[in-house]
Amino acid sequence: MYDIVRLRHEAGLADYGELVEYHAAVARGDAPWSADDMMQRLDAAKLRYVPGVSWRYSNVGYMYVARLIERVTDLTLEEALMQQALVPLGLSRVRLAKTRTDFADVCLGAASTYDPRWVYHGLLVGALSSATLFLDRLLAGHLLPDSLLQEMTTARVVGGPIPGRPWTSPGYALGLMQGEVDRGLTLCGHTGAGPGSVVAVYRCAYGANTASCAVFREDSSEGLAEAEVVNRLSIALKPEKHRG
Repeated sequence: MYDIVRLRHEAGLADYGELVEYHAAVARGDAPWSADDMMQRLDAAKLRYVPGVSWRYSNVGYMYVARLIERVTDLTLEEALMQQALVPLGLSRVRLAKTRTDFADVCLGAASTYDPRWVYHGLLVGALSSATLFLDRLLAGHLLPDSLLQEMTTARVVGGPIPGRPWTSPGYALGLMQGEVDRGLTLCGHTGAGPGSVVAVYRCAYGANTASCAVFREDSSEGLAEAEVVNRLSIALKPEKHRG
């Protein structure tokens, strides 16, 4: 149950993204800190609030979940993801980046020397189409039973409109950004930003129809990436609004 709270970012955990020295070290191209060093710098043993009573995004929670997956499956995280999720959904050309050489054929925008070990919970890389297919097939029910899928997509509203971004009623489910956006749509997926690039991958249901979309930008504008997703999904699901 506690790992469900972690996936929903309600566990009271800190996030290493809040460390100014973390961003400075990444920008300088420093060698990544060990996980233990990062947790010490973060004072991670100190909860920021009582678990379950508030919400705060935390990649440390994802790191704990990744460790749990390895312990329960007795596999590496990459092996577990391939066996339990990626291959069953028909995606075999996705991999976990562990060193800079794993980025040889990956577009990183301006961050050409980025080291994936700075992402302590793991960083999957692959074609943009693979991200779209993964989310679409997952949310279409091709992997999880209905009860788990419903639990996964039950969201907590975490605020009001976000300036510069299309969210009008943003929420968070189990590892999913989910909520209402401009043009009367409800998106489910995630936006990921890192040095030099941003990707937004979302699925939307409108009436009996569904559509999925992924957008990559070589900058740090989450709002522009999300706005393009909203525009494309709106055209796909509400074509009559865009005629003439």
